[in-house]
Amino acid sequence: MLSSRADPVDDYCREQIKTRGIPGMSVGVVRNGRLVKAAGYGLANVEAKARATADTLYLIASMTKAFTATAVTMLADDGKLSIEHPIAKYIEGTPASWQTITIRHLLRHTSGIKNMPELPDWDETVRSDYTPQQIIRQAAAMPLDFTPGSQFHYSNTGYTLLAFIIEKVVGKSYEECLRERILGPLKMDATRVDSRSDVIPGRATAYYRSRSRGTLYNAEYFSPQQYLGSGCLLSSVRDLAKWDIAMSTGKVFSDTKVDPYHARMFDLGWGKTGDPDHRSVWTGGGLYGY
Repeated sequence: MLSSRADPVDDYCREQIKTRGIPGMSVGVVRNGRLVKAAGYGLANVEAKARATADTLYLIASMTKAFTATAVTMLADDGKLSIEHPIAKYIEGTPASWQTITIRHLLRHTSGIKNMPELPDWDETVRSDYTPQQIIRQAAAMPLDFTPGSQFHYSNTGYTLLAFIIEKVVGKSYEECLRERILGPLKMDATRVDSRSDVIPGRATAYYRSRSRGTLYNAEYFSPQQYLGSGCLLSSVRDLAKWDIAMSTGKVFSDTKVDPYHARMFDLGWGKTGDPDHRSVWTGGGLYGY
């Protein structure tokens, strides 16, 4: 049972909320494959004065990419696709410039496909619930930033295309695939694709603070459909602890001989920093108030 007794972590988090003007946050600490602390601080919804807890749901933004990369790797293990296959094998309507782009290129952000949020008019269209075909057409209309495989450039678009490939291969929605292969087996029951129409108990409200006035505002609306596979998941620290434990102990893949953090998944949806004795394998995220 987790202790509710105050400790230095509580003191630090409360001080951060105060000094940085953070409405609310939740923290989970995993040690040796066990969740040793889970707590919420501040408010999940300022207007309703609803407290943040260990079960509060936040948009995890680009942390979604690690789930997408894992699902793709699982399908490759099953022989349902190869990460060396050209994406044109799975996506219809690809331009000639995309013919040499592989699934591996998408996973590693080396495809050269334009990162759609960097387009000049993105703020005017981000609220639109585009279909996969519309997103593909928009991306295909833009010239590549570079020859596939020659450079690295972070691309949310690439991971949205990976979500479409997953749906094509399994014949189910992206969320259904994650539920079947990852979320269900790990009992990550709170994690799901975000929806601005569904009523989702425990979801935190997104805020931003004006730099000039210091005033808190509701964050801008965006369509989760445009970030499918790249930034669309809601989760809690309890669920993310289950994910961390499963990944770090090799329970996600059937081949337990492979260390998923340091070998199999390196550069496929994850980053790695630090020296060999103090290695950090991570993925972060931030999007519209989260």
